[in-house]
Amino acid sequence: MQEVKGRSRNASNAEKVLPTGKDLGGASNLFGLVLCGGQSIRMGSDKGLILKDGIPWSRIVAGQIEKLNIPVYISVNPSQAISYQSIFPQEKLIIDTVEKQGPLTGLLSANKTFPDKDFLLVACDMINIKQEIFFVLITEYLNNANFDFFAFDNAGTIEPLCAVYTGKAISEIFNTPASGLKYGGSLRRILEAGNTKRLTPVNKSSFKNYNRKSDVKS
Repeated sequence: MQEVKGRSRNASNAEKVLPTGKDLGGASNLFGLVLCGGQSIRMGSDKGLILKDGIPWSRIVAGQIEKLNIPVYISVNPSQAISYQSIFPQEKLIIDTVEKQGPLTGLLSANKTFPDKDFLLVACDMINIKQEIFFVLITEYLNNANFDFFAFDNAGTIEPLCAVYTGKAISEIFNTPASGLKYGGSLRRILEAGNTKRLTPVNKSSFKNYNRKSDVKS
């Protein structure tokens, strides 16, 4: 497989070989971020700590991203830090350091920690995520440097919890007064209003997330 020289590289979809950090080139600027800092109110317990076959959901999702051979970090709020240190090394945790702005909080905190990095953000309850989703997402990210965000459009609804957010665009939001109020802490609103490359899902089952205990049983 030809070595990648930068984000402008044209990947061959015909190869159907998942890009990895060893040959992504331009994606060396890409970090994975598992979003675990939500309140999980409807679920009634921390979703990232729920077990599937004895493995925490957050660990399952992180493991899928790690197959890309890119650095992966875990976004948590301060009250979760101790629990997640039993699953991940402390240096892999990005603890919320900005004012609470919903799901946007974790992304802004990650940007504050690594302002020059782009993030492949995936929610901790997307335990059905398939590697082919990452293939499409990262290939588009590499080939379209003129976009700020990359996300799937699922029947007219943009999917914010498996998407690429560029550091430059996140920093602009972070440094703009009252940006949180403007977007209401909503990642979806950011993608809808921003310079977003909308992609067609190749595996819609990957986007199933779990908000209630009844969802897990179904």
